[in-house]
Amino acid sequence: MSVSLLSIGISGLQANQKQLATTGHNISNATTAGYTRQEVVTHTANAQYTGAGYIGAGVEVTQIRRITDEFLTAEIRDSTQSFNSLESYETNVEQIDRLMADERTGLTPALAEFFAAAQSSADNPAYIPTRQVFIGQAQSLADRFNTIHEKLNSQNEVINGQVLALTDEINVLAEGIAELNQSIAFSTGNLDYKAPNDLLDKRDELVRELSEKINIEVIDNDGIYDISIGNGQSLVLKFDTGRLDTIAGDTDPSRKDVTFTSPTEQLNLTEKITGGQLGGLLTFRAQMLDTSMNALGRVAIAISSELNEQHRLGLDLDGNFGEDIFQDLNAPELTRDRVQASSENQMPNDRILSVEITDNTLLTTSDYELKFTGPKDFEYKVTRISDDTVVKEGAFMGSFPESIEFEGLKLTLEAGSFQAKDVFRIQPLRHAAAQFKAVIAEPSQVALAMPVKASTSLGNQGSGVIDQGVMISKDTAMFKEGNDLSPPLIVVFESDNRYSIFDNTDPLNPKSLNPPLEHLNFVPGVSNAIMPEDDGSTLLQSFRGGLPVRPFYQDVNDEVTTPTNGFNPERIYISRTDPITKVVTQDPVLSLPGGLPANETAARLNTIEGVNARASNQVVMTNFTSGTPPYAPDNPMDIYINGVEITQTNFGPSQSDFLAGFEEIVPDPITPDFIANRINHNVELQNLGFTAKSDGETVTIFQHIGLDIEIEMKGDRSDPSLSVPGDSFEVGNGELINLTNVGESTRGLLSKNAGFNFDDAGPYLYEFNLPGYGTKQIEITGSFATGDEVMQAIHEQINEQIPYPADIKVSITNKGNLSFQTFQTLKGWSTNDSEKITIGGKLDVVLADGLTMNTEPPFGNLFSGTPEALPIFPGFQFNINGRPEEGDQFTIDFNHDGSSDNRNALQMVAIELKDVLNKQNGGQTLNESYSELVSKVGTRTRQIQINKEAAQSVLEQNTNDRDAVSGVNLDEEAAKLIRFETAYNAAAQVIKIAQSLFDTLISTFR
Repeated sequence: MSVSLLSIGISGLQANQKQLATTGHNISNATTAGYTRQEVVTHTANAQYTGAGYIGAGVEVTQIRRITDEFLTAEIRDSTQSFNSLESYETNVEQIDRLMADERTGLTPALAEFFAAAQSSADNPAYIPTRQVFIGQAQSLADRFNTIHEKLNSQNEVINGQVLALTDEINVLAEGIAELNQSIAFSTGNLDYKAPNDLLDKRDELVRELSEKINIEVIDNDGIYDISIGNGQSLVLKFDTGRLDTIAGDTDPSRKDVTFTSPTEQLNLTEKITGGQLGGLLTFRAQMLDTSMNALGRVAIAISSELNEQHRLGLDLDGNFGEDIFQDLNAPELTRDRVQASSENQMPNDRILSVEITDNTLLTTSDYELKFTGPKDFEYKVTRISDDTVVKEGAFMGSFPESIEFEGLKLTLEAGSFQAKDVFRIQPLRHAAAQFKAVIAEPSQVALAMPVKASTSLGNQGSGVIDQGVMISKDTAMFKEGNDLSPPLIVVFESDNRYSIFDNTDPLNPKSLNPPLEHLNFVPGVSNAIMPEDDGSTLLQSFRGGLPVRPFYQDVNDEVTTPTNGFNPERIYISRTDPITKVVTQDPVLSLPGGLPANETAARLNTIEGVNARASNQVVMTNFTSGTPPYAPDNPMDIYINGVEITQTNFGPSQSDFLAGFEEIVPDPITPDFIANRINHNVELQNLGFTAKSDGETVTIFQHIGLDIEIEMKGDRSDPSLSVPGDSFEVGNGELINLTNVGESTRGLLSKNAGFNFDDAGPYLYEFNLPGYGTKQIEITGSFATGDEVMQAIHEQINEQIPYPADIKVSITNKGNLSFQTFQTLKGWSTNDSEKITIGGKLDVVLADGLTMNTEPPFGNLFSGTPEALPIFPGFQFNINGRPEEGDQFTIDFNHDGSSDNRNALQMVAIELKDVLNKQNGGQTLNESYSELVSKVGTRTRQIQINKEAAQSVLEQNTNDRDAVSGVNLDEEAAKLIRFETAYNAAAQVIKIAQSLFDTLISTFR
């Protein structure tokens, strides 16, 4: 019995000693990071059986356990990851917020000062100091862009360093956890498992520290932690670890990418890493830093593009077109830097690509990925990275260079062996702010004036007013001679609702343009844009209706016949090229019967989408003669226009054929002025769209809707034997046939007023196109002393090439260019018989962008095979308001003295308020776009701050919850010390009593 009491006392003493030691251990580690409170677990020792029953044998210590809750531990890891991610994000985004929003470092003040300087220059364009200020502000604006970009790029470099440091720390922590896994496994390797509490605490603390760095997933496999990151990659697998490294970005060498290496794989995990400080850095870089640099670059590109484009449309103080204000951000060396090839692309590394900004209004702030998807080498897909949206896909043809366009960008494959699975990162905006530089240096180079100007004729009778216009492009034929308008223009109103625009090189003899801009509609009383729009349209023109080989003779006894206009049957083919796919499709063939009037041809063409045809017609009549036969009375000449007799006489008081003011007396001989007066006052002809104009020698008859013009005349017949002239006049179609020099040039020396030696330095070869008969060629030889001899020689050469009888009238311009017109003579036969001519009209056909037209047969009276379609947009636009009257004129010429002109300056100032960005979302000005960037950064900063505060609160709550369970409470532990000390002393007293009993027993037996 005494031995039993001793063992019981000893067990109590030992148990309480362990309790005291454990409590002391808790107190000692109360401030140790990651320490988990421990407690001693005891149970009663096995009792001894006696006859009286079971007698207790004392106490046994079964284990020293940690007071822990794995759920709370996991919660702390999760909240630690979230908090540290947000804190890392916040620290960096606050720097951008301060940089963008601060007036001392932001872009808004610099933009305002630049446009204020532009306005000052506009206020006094001839003042050199304001021009100098403009240049200075352009440089200041460039400096501000460069500075902001430099700050953002420096932040990127800091992030690269932080990423490198964090990956090293993660590797160290992972190795420490693997080592602790091994130590814990060794400590628990015996069959009598006892947890190594302090090792477990150390491992949990390392895991918690790891969760500060990166988002992790922890799996407990029988007390051994396996830790995965990213997309399930094993950073710690039992006793082994993977490794994180940093490399230059796969498609962006300025960015550090994070790679994972294990014995079985090597992966780029940059886009898979979330949470913790590393995840926060990478998320910030992708979401805010890259986007901010792109958004800043977008503003830089818009300013450079818009200001440079407008400035190039102006004139500087020396009368030259303006150059760039800022560096051209589409320079070839910059466009190639916008594409980065993946390091995983197959060799050889020979691909050359470039990206050009084509429309800044369509730019987004995203990067793009070009991937050759396969299985064929040239099948591709372009993905917008910001939202993973495919914006373009298809297949390249494989012929270089080859381009595709999307969202304001033009991607060009220039050369190389492109293969399936090739990947390229497209960063069109990333470095634009750094490349934004002012390149204008001299005040005289600032182009504030507009190249074209308009003026109003002093003789105008109407109230029409022309504005000073707007310059849109100098890349047109109008500016082919550089600093001049080629040709100068004159706008002539044919009536109050119709005008034509002519070449005004010779103000005394305006000529049709090529392509012509004639008989255009005008709406009186409102503002009318008088020039064609900049929509890519082209214009082709038909030939005018040709003259017949001879006039048609109408015998009074024969059936009345109207001769046809001579047009051949034609087939018209319209082709369409898709602007995106470049696929060409063919419209149904339009077949035209022979002799169809031009107005009906126009009506059929106008049923075709994208085709706008205008028909018109004209005839010239000249050289009116009158003769008196010796054997018959002198009968007046009768002339009919489209069946209307315009030479009628004997009007009654109630006549209604002519309007008031017509000439009642028919002159003899008939004059051009009389013909013009009768046509312009005839009611029927006016309703049909006829007008006429006389210069005293020639009358020109206009048919404004393209009807055939039918001319018939009756008159006295000539008698050659008696040298008595009959009634006659000449008729032409007004077509000026130009001769093209294809041999030796006359160097502008050819003149109708001087002789010329064609034997010197010849041959002098000329070509001309004779409608219906193809191309003809002449060679002029001989030496001529006078201009009349020159004109006669040219006349003879041309006349030999005309395959039908015709009168030829040759002209030479003041620049020495040759042209001619052909005429037929209508002559009298009698007062009953007549001669007739029908002349067909011409067509001006405007084709929308992407349309072409071909005709068959290759030669005809209307079109000829593939008519030349020329652009009709002149590069500028003017508006006329009010009510011009017939004969009113407006001239448009080059602005040769524009030192005080500020129109281009005002256009540059207007860019500040122009929607030049984000067209897909309604448009934004420069300030609005930058303000949106500042707002987004500020909003995101505040969101992150709020989220971080919430995450911090959650982390603190989780920590408190964990400490409530696992933390050391010193008051509680002190109370335990007293309790365990008392128990320890009591156990010692039991031993002392047992010892006393044992001593008594021994002394009894002595």
